[in-house]
Amino acid sequence: MKKILFYIGFILSISSLVHGAAIDERKTDIYFGNGVWNNRQSAVIGQLELEDFIIYKLEKTEAQVKLAFNHTNGHRRDLIETYYQLYQLGQISFGYFTALSLAMTPDVPEGMLPIYLAGMISEETEDLDVMVNNYVQNIEDGHTVLLVSHSQGNLFGLRAFDNLESWQKNYFLQFSVASPGNRVANEGEWVTNTNDLVIKKLIDLTLIGEDSLDANVTIPITSSDFSGHEFIATYLADIDSVNKIKGALERSFERLQKVPSQWQKSAEIGCGCDKRIEVEHKYDSFLNELMEGR
Repeated sequence: MKKILFYIGFILSISSLVHGAAIDERKTDIYFGNGVWNNRQSAVIGQLELEDFIIYKLEKTEAQVKLAFNHTNGHRRDLIETYYQLYQLGQISFGYFTALSLAMTPDVPEGMLPIYLAGMISEETEDLDVMVNNYVQNIEDGHTVLLVSHSQGNLFGLRAFDNLESWQKNYFLQFSVASPGNRVANEGEWVTNTNDLVIKKLIDLTLIGEDSLDANVTIPITSSDFSGHEFIATYLADIDSVNKIKGALERSFERLQKVPSQWQKSAEIGCGCDKRIEVEHKYDSFLNELMEGR
């Protein structure tokens, strides 16, 4: 059986095409999901730091990290977007989301608040759609997806995961850094600093203390980052945090390597040296149609 599966994997990685690309079930697409108040330049710095971390700490010399970018729309608007995502994820009620939004927008006439919020929701949806489409295409190309997310990027990761088809979720894994969420996609691991003042403040404001991930590493506050929250200046600068992140990422890659193939043998044709097999997708017949069209 192992020989058959290896043979199937080899054939798929070489000759089967979906979306015009060879299916390669050996590949993991790695993403960095940036946090709140990050412009693209700041997000790219985090993306590159993560790539270097994986190359040098995990010795994955061929690693390439992509960016799951969420735009910053200003301090206040980003915070309200975070509250909206916590509501969508079931951590706070709609009433409390509305109350927090009202408290944050004293200059917005009450009758205009729905319009203001509709614009913010549209911005969140645009970023989310791009992420989901990228993850779906990667998975349909036979890859697994590992999202390493920081701060608000964790909430985007959970929202994206919840928008995947049930079978696609098996091929997606999240590792969370400094998350205000109460879970990690596909039961992934996380690291949160007990001295992370941004997460502490957000938990206090939203009253989600009993419904959030436990802090599991203590990183002293330094002059490099008085918030204890920054991805690079805090979480990648402390030896205990680095070791925790390294171990979690190693386990994440190992776990993704063990997920079952999306494909199964459907027929054997010919015999002897001319024998070959045909495969079909286990979950999505449309992918079979795409292959047949090639």
